[in-house]
Amino acid sequence: MRLWYLLADNLTERCEKQMQIKLSLSSALREHIVSTYSDDKMGARPLKRAIQNVVEDKLAEEILEGRILRGDKVSAGYREGKVTFTTKILCRKTVQFVLYCSYKLSGGNTDGSSSRIAPQ
Repeated sequence: MRLWYLLADNLTERCEKQMQIKLSLSSALREHIVSTYSDDKMGARPLKRAIQNVVEDKLAEEILEGRILRGDKVSAGYREGKVTFTTKILCRKTVQFVLYCSYKLSGGNTDGSSSRIAPQ
């Protein structure tokens, strides 16, 4: 059980440091992973691999799909045979980008009108 806490703490610290995601892992998820994947003969490897495959991969998919964003508070759980994520939005800043372009008339007709407008 102590090994679970070391591996889980490593994951939560990386999420916080790299994505500012506050991740917590439920006791149901812990019980599922420890009971299903722990092997005293193999040591930490099966648990580490299970955390990667069961939690990290699913978390990465959620991030790529845009359901979990930088700065969210996320609780990972285990319900009905599936890993679930519950998200609380802590800090989402809306950034507005404005693009300014200036144009000059190019080409030329003798009357000063132009058939093209080119960005400057």
